[in-house]
Amino acid sequence: MTKGSTEFVQVQVEQTVQLSPYYTGREMLGVTNHLNTLLLRYIPTVDSVLLSYKDVKIRVEKGRIRNESPIIYLPITYTALLFKPVIGQPLEGKVIQIGYDHIGMLVDGLFNASIFSDQLSPAFEPSQFEDKWESKTDSSVSISVGSTVRFIVDGQGAVRNKQKDNTEVYEVV
Repeated sequence: MTKGSTEFVQVQVEQTVQLSPYYTGREMLGVTNHLNTLLLRYIPTVDSVLLSYKDVKIRVEKGRIRNESPIIYLPITYTALLFKPVIGQPLEGKVIQIGYDHIGMLVDGLFNASIFSDQLSPAFEPSQFEDKWESKTDSSVSISVGSTVRFIVDGQGAVRNKQKDNTEVYEVV
């Protein structure tokens, strides 16, 4: 994790889960099973990836059944730990793949990130002889498998690191 980084946030979540009649009398088991299926997945309602949860509470004594459906609707609350980087946030990734058109990284050992060639090419160029990207200005700096790269989140699937003079530089640490 990048020092001072806030890609991990803890929030209180309120949502309604839909349970099968199988969980009648065992609602908490159904809620737990449902939340477990959401772990390490992107959740649109919280715009992030659910890493863990705790303090699950069912907010009503009885769930609701709508119309003729056997599904039980149950409002719950829980505390969630989320992976939620924001645009402009610095992150670090360990390079796991070098391509002619991108580098692939793991952020926090778990999340994929890519920097594509059009974002790298102002400062780096692919080596013609080795699987690495070489700095255009400093021959001692290169990006290869195992390198750690500090970058700025620029949106989904895009990262950039701009200096004050608007030139792009990726810091290899």
